[in-house]
Amino acid sequence: MKKSNAFVLLELLLALTISAIAMTLFWKASDNRIVMLKKVEENYSYSRLISDFKILKKLNRPIVINTSHYSPLNLKVISNKIHILSQDSVIKEILE
Repeated sequence: MKKSNAFVLLELLLALTISAIAMTLFWKASDNRIVMLKKVEENYSYSRLISDFKILKKLNRPIVINTSHYSPLNLKVISNKIHILSQDSVIKEILE
């Protein structure tokens, strides 16, 4: 038995459609994973910053923050205050 050319073309289109759907789902899952990992890193850096700040304050040590050590966070130290920025807006302020 010989398959007709139309049937082979239909099989090919179906296989390509299924592959395209699978690739789209994989791409969306990868994007969501990247966003989730960024949020986890920001939360971890924030909790580390708060704990470091509390430890230094409890020991009565000068509070010197190197902003590069908390890299996912956008930090600005202005007049004895630490501003934690997120998309150009202040989300938290830590007073020294």
